[in-house]
Amino acid sequence: MDSIRIQGLKSLKDTGVVELKPLTILLGENSAGKSTFLRTFPLIKQSLASSTRGSILWFGSYVDFGDYEHALSKYSTDGKIKFGFGFDLSSFKNAHHSILRDFLEKSLLGKYYLNFNLKKDKKGNEKVSELDLDYFQNQCSINFDIEKNKIEHFAVNGHDFSEYFQETEMDAFSGRANLLPILRFKKNGLDSRIAYRFRAPYVFINESIYQEISKRITPFTRKGTNISDILQQVVRCDVSSTENFYKELINSSNAVTWKKKIVNIKNEENQLSELMSLVIAIHIPTSLFVFNQRFCELFESTNYIAPLRANAERYYRTQNLSVDQVDHQGSNLPMFIDNLSETQKKNFQEWMTNNFGFFLDARSSTGHLSLYLHYKDSDTDYNVTDMGFGFSQILPIITQLWFTTYIKSHQRNRYSNEVNFKMLIIEQPELHLHPRIQSKLINVFIRAIELCKKDNIDLKIMIETHSETIVNCIGRAISKNKLSKGDTSIIVFDKKKPDEETAVKISTYDDDGCLLDWPWGFFDTE
Repeated sequence: MDSIRIQGLKSLKDTGVVELKPLTILLGENSAGKSTFLRTFPLIKQSLASSTRGSILWFGSYVDFGDYEHALSKYSTDGKIKFGFGFDLSSFKNAHHSILRDFLEKSLLGKYYLNFNLKKDKKGNEKVSELDLDYFQNQCSINFDIEKNKIEHFAVNGHDFSEYFQETEMDAFSGRANLLPILRFKKNGLDSRIAYRFRAPYVFINESIYQEISKRITPFTRKGTNISDILQQVVRCDVSSTENFYKELINSSNAVTWKKKIVNIKNEENQLSELMSLVIAIHIPTSLFVFNQRFCELFESTNYIAPLRANAERYYRTQNLSVDQVDHQGSNLPMFIDNLSETQKKNFQEWMTNNFGFFLDARSSTGHLSLYLHYKDSDTDYNVTDMGFGFSQILPIITQLWFTTYIKSHQRNRYSNEVNFKMLIIEQPELHLHPRIQSKLINVFIRAIELCKKDNIDLKIMIETHSETIVNCIGRAISKNKLSKGDTSIIVFDKKKPDEETAVKISTYDDDGCLLDWPWGFFDTE
C-alpha cells in the first residue's frame, strides 16, 4: 500500500493523498484528527475480518467509531465518507501469486489508485455508491444504485458503457474480504471454449462487452476469419496508453488483411480510445475481485497497538489457546510468548538483549503464567509487575515489532502463499517511557526497516505521538545516515479552532536531519 486519502470522516474533511513511508509520524494537538487517520487502518482490518451487511464495521474488536452518523464529518458537503488507496499489483508477476496473477493480464499488473464513497441505503446499511479507479492514464468510474443493487453508470476514459452492465448481478457482501462490490454475469451464449481461454472464471466475463469488442474488430479481418482467436489477443493488449495498445493491437494477428486494415484505426483516435476502453471494461469485474483479495492481504498484515496497553499482572491464567500474534492491547502477551517454540524464544530473547539490554520470559507454574524481566549481566529476575507501569506499556510494542519484522510470515489463503507487505501501527509508544528508552525504540524501528528492505518486505511503521524526543531522534538518525530522509515523513494535523475542520500538512527532513516546513512553536506553550 503506497498512499491513503480520507474524506468526510469525523474532523477530516479531506486529508489529500498522503504517501505512506516506511516510517510515518503523526503529530497534532489532542482531538486534531490524527487518531482518526491512524485508526482507519484497524477499522478496515476489523471490517474485512467479519461478515457485515455494510462495507464497514464501525464498532469492532479493534476500534469504535460508533456508527455511520457518528463517523460522518459535519464538514462533508455531500454526506458521504470517502476512502482512497494507492497500491501496486506488480508483485503478482511472481509465482507465489499464481492464481491471482492468472486472473489479470500482465498489462494490468501495475500501480492503481482506487477511491470509493460510502452512502447509507434505506435499511441503514452503508454501501459503496461510487467507485473511481486510476491506472496509468486510464480512468474508470462506476456509480451504484445501492437500493436496487444495480449499476447506474459505468464509464472508462469518458466513454459511457452503462448499457453493457444493465444485467450485472452485484454480490456486495458474500462473506469476508469484500470491501468492494463483486460484479457477476450469467453465462448465456458464451462458448465454453472461449470462457476457458479467459484467465478469469466465466462469472466475471461480460458477454455484452465481449460481443461489442468482436463487432468492433470484425471490419479489420478477412471474411470467414475466426474472430475469437484474434479477440483473445486483443483483450490482452497493453492498456497503459493508446500508443502501447496500438502496437500490440497490430500484432494480435499475423493475417495480412488484419495488419493492412488495422492501421486505419490509428487515424480514428476516438475509435482507438474506445476500443482500448472496452478492453479495460471487460477486465474491471475481475480486477475488483483481485482488489478485494489484495485488500484482505494488506490489512491482515497490519498490526495495531492501542494507546493504553493492558496493565501487567503478577499471574495469568493458563489457556489452551493457540496465539499467533499480540493483540492490540497486549493482554495476551504471556500466552503469546508461551506459544513460541524454543528456537523462537531464544531468538526473541537474544534480540531483546541486544537492543534493550533485557529480555522477557513467560514461566508456567500451577496453572498460571508469570512474566519476568532479566537484565543483561544480572543473575536476578523480576516480575514485570514490580518494574513500573512503563514496562507494561512498551513490552507489547517490542514483542509485536519483533514478531512483525523478524519472523517469516506463514500467512496462507487460497489465492496467495506469501505476503510481502507488513504494517505496524502504534498509538503513543512513548507513554510512561524515559526519553532514553524512546530513543532506543526508534533505533530498533530503523533497524527493522533496513532488515525488511534486505528481505524484500515492504514494511510501514506508523506512529501517533506527542514526543519531541521521537521527532529529534529520527532527525539525528538521518544526519548520521542511519535512515534515509526519503523513508520518513511527518504528518501534522492542525486545528486553529476546536470547531473547525482539520488541516493536514506534510513535513519532511533535509539531509542534516532538520525538519522542513515545520510549524514553529508546535512544542512550545506560547
